Amino acid sequence: MPYLLLFILSALFFASIQFRFHNLVGYDSYYHLGYASLLREEGFIKEMKWMWDTVLHYHYADVYLLPHILLIPFTLGNKIIMGKIAAIFFSSLVIVCFYWFLQQNKLPYPLMWTVLLLVSSPLFIRRMLYARVSIQLSLIFCILALHFILHKQNKMLGILSFLFAWSYSAFFLPIAFALIYTWICYWKKKHVTLTSFIWASGGAFLGLVINPYFPTNIWIHYLQIVKISLFRQPGFFNAEWQSLGIGQFFYFSYLILIIFVLLIVFALYSYYNRQRSVLHLSQETLFIFLIVLIFGLLYFHSVRIVEYFIPFSILSLAYLAKDIKLDHAKLGSLCLAIILIGGVINYVQIVKAVPYFDTINNYEGCALWLQNNTAKDSHVFIQFWDQMPPLFFYNRHNVYTLGLEEHFLYYYNSSLMDKYRDAIDGEGSPYEILTQDFKVDYVFIYTGKDAYPFYLTLKNETRIKARYSDVACAVLEIQ
Repeated sequence: MPYLLLFILSALFFASIQFRFHNLVGYDSYYHLGYASLLREEGFIKEMKWMWDTVLHYHYADVYLLPHILLIPFTLGNKIIMGKIAAIFFSSLVIVCFYWFLQQNKLPYPLMWTVLLLVSSPLFIRRMLYARVSIQLSLIFCILALHFILHKQNKMLGILSFLFAWSYSAFFLPIAFALIYTWICYWKKKHVTLTSFIWASGGAFLGLVINPYFPTNIWIHYLQIVKISLFRQPGFFNAEWQSLGIGQFFYFSYLILIIFVLLIVFALYSYYNRQRSVLHLSQETLFIFLIVLIFGLLYFHSVRIVEYFIPFSILSLAYLAKDIKLDHAKLGSLCLAIILIGGVINYVQIVKAVPYFDTINNYEGCALWLQNNTAKDSHVFIQFWDQMPPLFFYNRHNVYTLGLEEHFLYYYNSSLMDKYRDAIDGEGSPYEILTQDFKVDYVFIYTGKDAYPFYLTLKNETRIKARYSDVACAVLEIQ
């Protein structure tokens, strides 16, 4: 299939979901589009005052610099619509890149595996709907890194690793891939070459050092990779870092598992009936399977790994099909039928979830009231970290308590984090905490059910006045 046609069909698929609802998908989409707009207007910044009481306020580094630069054209015009177009564009590039890899490596049934990627998992589809771009760009870089390692295109691997270090905290993945491939080569051929590892490491090192945010970017990466990802503080909630249960794993991956079982059954059948070594796995297949195993273990630790686990699992199926010489027309037709039926089921599931996207992040009214009725840089206390991205998207006139992660407040001042928890839980004297510890001017309130205790506590405080409210949120002023 021509790449342009595949891109158009993929774009139509994602658009058929994106334009069923008004809002952007995910909190982070608002932050990254808002920041890209800030980058277009003000250039590189060294302080993130919009996350006032966090480590990022005075020690900021944009570790998503390349995705933010790529998002700049999508900040012109209606940013909601342009954000959806950005998500569609880069997600379609992922699909084309995946298909390109299959063709370049002469894997059987490339179109079938590409269709499987499109429809394999509602969770994967949802991640592809995000307008944060770093997700899609990271996946493209991982697929390209795999190709460059397998084909010993080390200079290209070095350039890619440089760009990856400008894009995402997962920049170490090409280095890890190169190490895994080195070990596989030694195991299979008793031959060691570190060339790919050196080029990947060198490219990443230069990307970190030749960077407008060096050396602060090193510390921010350490904070995100080690402190937040690996050693999260207990009780700090972020949906992306939720662990995955066995039932959820099967629900989000059942299509891949069914095809895997079919291939194994076919391999065993061929082996016992033809008496030939059809179960021999190539070096490349073992390489991909080991990567999938690692991503699978991480997937149970955090649902966000789905964006790596699903594509690489499908690549492992394609390599397995090549090794077992899958040339059985009926089996191929059966696999395709299962993919299409399961794909329709998954598509229906994601469409059913569409109304939910318009029930969150509806903070435009409150954000614009604050922008039009408060002094520049007035400090707004927010209940939850995920309220900052949509507020920042609509209103950079004010500054907010925290954003993106509670850990950024915790590592700024752990005692202040305790005070923050006390305030939103209604313990002690929220008014004293707001005025003396956080020194805020206004309070933004989400008026959903889980916010009632905090909201009711402040409503009963005579020194706090309600200034604006709508069906989604309210703004209170500290007297």
